[in-house]
Amino acid sequence: MNGDTIGKVRSPPVDARGIAKGDIIFVDFRFVRALIDIEGRIKETSKERPALAIYTERRQLVVAYITSKLLLVPDPADVSILKSNPSFEKTGLKNSSIIKLGVLYTVSRDDVLGWLGSLDDALRNEINTKLAACFRI
Repeated sequence: MNGDTIGKVRSPPVDARGIAKGDIIFVDFRFVRALIDIEGRIKETSKERPALAIYTERRQLVVAYITSKLLLVPDPADVSILKSNPSFEKTGLKNSSIIKLGVLYTVSRDDVLGWLGSLDDALRNEINTKLAACFRI
């Protein structure tokens, strides 16, 4: 687990089935294609990282990717969570981060490694507004 990005990983409120929309979780993202080194050996098949639960089903979750790599010019779908934000502590993240609402994944509940925290109402409102704008057809 990457100690630079996240705070303490905790068990979900009940179990992985107890994860709700707006929870920030720690997920083992499986790569579609394994990363191969220059000698042709498999380097990595997955990466553990935080994610925001956007939609939950019985067996799967749709999550948004979270990164601690802050950009000078963020994408329109990005939501910044800075350490200076009063909402930051509740997220369970360790460093200022960006929720990449344009980078969504469907993961199995079995890929959830732990629960970090959740969003407060202010962040939920900002994310809901951006999601509506991003996915309006």
